[in-house]
Amino acid sequence: MLKKYGLIYGVMRDKKTFLNATFKVEKNPTYTGNHCLARVHRVLNTTYPLGTTEQEMIEQYHNSVVLEKDLNGNKVLAGDIHRVVEVSFYEDWIADNDLRITHD
Repeated sequence: MLKKYGLIYGVMRDKKTFLNATFKVEKNPTYTGNHCLARVHRVLNTTYPLGTTEQEMIEQYHNSVVLEKDLNGNKVLAGDIHRVVEVSFYEDWIADNDLRITHD
């Protein structure tokens, strides 16, 4: 029985750490579109490498692409739709062999 748990704990020790952020957002008053993201008030589980500052998180979020082309052929960024009001984040981890977190 202990061998089983030893294997489990051995795997769990190999982990990647990162920052898990939640953004409290409001609709950008200049945005006139009707994308479904315009109705949300929180954006959850956005991940960043350790050492990323709050300002860098906000800038990266604002510059993330929501739509490559809208109906008018324009690229839509998250910053076009939202303004970040508040950021909360904490250090999180995931197993080293898990591929869901792609940044280093």
